[in-house]
Amino acid sequence: MRLLERILGAVLQTFRLDTVKRRILALAVLATLIPTGTTGWLLYIQNKTALTGKIHEELRSASINIAREFDLWLKERVYELRVFSGSYELSENVEKALRGGSTRAQVLRRSQDYLKSVQNKFSDYEDLFVLDTTGAVIVASAKQTAPLSLPHGWQKQARLDQPILTGARWDGSRGRTVMTVAVPLKTANGRFLGALATTINFGSMEAVLRQWAQGQTRHLYIVKPDGTRMLSSLLAPEPVLTTKLPEAATRTFFAGEAGELQRMTYDNLEVLAVMQRVPRLEWGVVAEKNYEDAYRALLDIRNVALMSTAWLLLGVGLVAYLLSMTIIGPLTRLTEGAAKVAGGDLSVAIPTDPPREIGRLATMFNTMVTYLREAQEELTSVNLALNERNQALETLSSTDVLTGLHNRRHMRDALNAEVARHQRNGRSFSIMMVDVDHFKKYNDTYGHPEGDVLLKKVGEILKSSLRTNDFAARYGGEEFLILLPDQDEKGAVEVGERIRQRIAVETEDPANQRQAVTVSIGVATFPEAGRTASVLLGNADAALYKAKNSGRNRVLTAGS
Repeated sequence: MRLLERILGAVLQTFRLDTVKRRILALAVLATLIPTGTTGWLLYIQNKTALTGKIHEELRSASINIAREFDLWLKERVYELRVFSGSYELSENVEKALRGGSTRAQVLRRSQDYLKSVQNKFSDYEDLFVLDTTGAVIVASAKQTAPLSLPHGWQKQARLDQPILTGARWDGSRGRTVMTVAVPLKTANGRFLGALATTINFGSMEAVLRQWAQGQTRHLYIVKPDGTRMLSSLLAPEPVLTTKLPEAATRTFFAGEAGELQRMTYDNLEVLAVMQRVPRLEWGVVAEKNYEDAYRALLDIRNVALMSTAWLLLGVGLVAYLLSMTIIGPLTRLTEGAAKVAGGDLSVAIPTDPPREIGRLATMFNTMVTYLREAQEELTSVNLALNERNQALETLSSTDVLTGLHNRRHMRDALNAEVARHQRNGRSFSIMMVDVDHFKKYNDTYGHPEGDVLLKKVGEILKSSLRTNDFAARYGGEEFLILLPDQDEKGAVEVGERIRQRIAVETEDPANQRQAVTVSIGVATFPEAGRTASVLLGNADAALYKAKNSGRNRVLTAGS
């Protein structure tokens, strides 16, 4: 390899390429072919961006229009029902039927004739029903009808003059997807009689979906928040309600912004999709396009450009390799030496071979390594001293000097982290706010130094009463805060009682004629007492003060 370097060096010397600068210029001339590939790639990116925008607009427009048409179609059905329910003939006959009497059968027959006439005029209606205020069917458009089920509390919606909408379902007897819509039925003077309900099919909307998808490579369907496909421009009606989108795809659609272009894979197919929500319902209209179909022409152009660029780069690379051998050899030795220095090995010495520039560079490199070797020894001693000081500062920043417990700032950080962790795993944890009863009186009686001794003793009792993964901190003055990860309310109360009893016994000092003190403790448990650190602290503090006001020397929970 070194012999080949000398031979090529002599050849380059003949062409006055005896400096690194001239050799790099020669290589740069050959490398001018590379921008061809770069330009092609940039053109591909620009074309793809423009095509993606066009596809996004196409799918967004389709989903918006279908959502608008679906909402309008549903509004029309509700409006029609309101018109029918407001018919004097229907409301008067139903009112007479509810009163009973000998004419009941006759008025019900007239009502049924009216419902039949409506059903015959409107193809979207499968059945029409009149319900009383209990939900019982008074009269229907057909003698035998499918079971009717309205949501719980529909009467309240009806009294508020709101339409009642149910989820879609598959009606096997009719071979169609249907849903139930109902509107309130009232007399002319506003008395609530019940509801006029209908089972409507989606034949009109299925036709709209197929019309929008006709002659296009896109696919349209309507989906519920649980992923169930309600209507589809491709699938037959029955399989639609038996197929669901994958959970990840459903979550992406309903958690993202409406109209946002999504790239996802489901049903073993990679697609570009846009969803628009239906205003009146929680459903969404999805317009999707096969990814390969959308970008097929662009991918073909890209593949041809990549192949051409690859052949061009292969030729340029072969020539560049032959030229670079006289440069790469010395530079490789410099690189390897630099890597050793970066890894901490300062015993490196680089040969000062030509070319001249690299020889001078090697000389300066060796000088630099010598300086680094001397500086490393000095830096090592400085780092040791800094590490010792940093460790001391870190301990001081997170520890209460008097009690040796964590300080308030460190506890707040730990509490925020615990809230975030338990919000992810859904488990419980508890905090306890502990306050020494009559501490001011204790200070006034025995003096502040004795008060400090008492706080130290309380801190020792807290530390020895907790598990290794629990946190205890001095929160301020005579207040302490305890964090109990993975501990429910019952367990936290047991810990609090154990601490309260120990303090009531172990803080007594007969030798110095010091009476024992008691503590009041407030307990708050996540998530029952709050889902944020500030709410938990507030509820624990409220429970503490309730314990204070209830006679002290006790443990109370938030909300107790």
